[in-house]
Amino acid sequence: MPCAGGDDQVAMQHKRALKNTLIATAGTMGAAGIVTFLAPLFGGGGSLSGAPQAITAVQTVLNDASGWLLGLAPVGGALVAGYHWFMSGPGSE
Repeated sequence: MPCAGGDDQVAMQHKRALKNTLIATAGTMGAAGIVTFLAPLFGGGGSLSGAPQAITAVQTVLNDASGWLLGLAPVGGALVAGYHWFMSGPGSE
């Protein structure tokens, strides 16, 4: 069954958006992983006894944010990627 020209264009837009979503999700996971990996090198979120309270607060926020990103990024990326895959049309390659 032939599709209208606009349908092909919309399917191509969703294919590009799917690729961009996967790349952005991988980048977010990589950045959060690097922050989580490097956090213990800078005091581990408040374990420095003589550090000012502002520094330990920033470390705590970075650790908490990277933890949330490591949990939410794959779920959100999978949902958005699934949407774009579904909207790209049946039988698309």
